[in-house]
Amino acid sequence: ASKDPAMYVGAIDNSLSWPWKHPDAWRSFPFGWLFLPVDLIGRPFSQRTRDHFLPLLTSTAWWAQTQMALKRVFQVDEDFQERMFAKQIAVMKGQAWNVVEALK
Repeated sequence: ASKDPAMYVGAIDNSLSWPWKHPDAWRSFPFGWLFLPVDLIGRPFSQRTRDHFLPLLTSTAWWAQTQMALKRVFQVDEDFQERMFAKQIAVMKGQAWNVVEALK
């Protein structure tokens, strides 16, 4: 049995799945997680979670390495477009900024 930490991610909205597009306008429907019990979504992040993710998400070196690794993966696709990739990285960094603000 591995003692490595594990993370499981579930998409809340497939239209935001990487790498296709970012929404062009406000949603006309509510997020599904808004209807989850407050005791599930209303808890603060643990100190362990903060200690793990804040250094990563605020590290320019980590972002540079992650961006290069993602680019290598996506360049395999024959439809890869540098300009679209740059836009998606910008969206991802914006979302990460939101996560950092929530973790603080």
